[in-house]
Amino acid sequence: MTGLDVDDLEALARLARLTVAEEDRATLLRQLGEIVGYLDALAAVEVDGVAPWEPSAPGAAPLREDLAAEALPVEPVLAGAPAAADGLVLVPRFVES
Repeated sequence: MTGLDVDDLEALARLARLTVAEEDRATLLRQLGEIVGYLDALAAVEVDGVAPWEPSAPGAAPLREDLAAEALPVEPVLAGAPAAADGLVLVPRFVES
């Protein structure tokens, strides 16, 4: 195991704005521990002298040009938004002050 505990799980859930049911905590802690363990194993791999990955066909996936275009129509966008006011889409605050 990697040392994750219920306090860590609660902190992660709070950051992700998730509610974790009491009966799911043990399973989720085990799964997160496995993920962290896998990341620890990857971090332990010796990569000195290994060249960074490069695509086999340089330029094979060119980026499209950034062009100005018409804005989306406001009414359909607002109709699909979970919450809107005064012509704007409302989103929950995600940065705590």
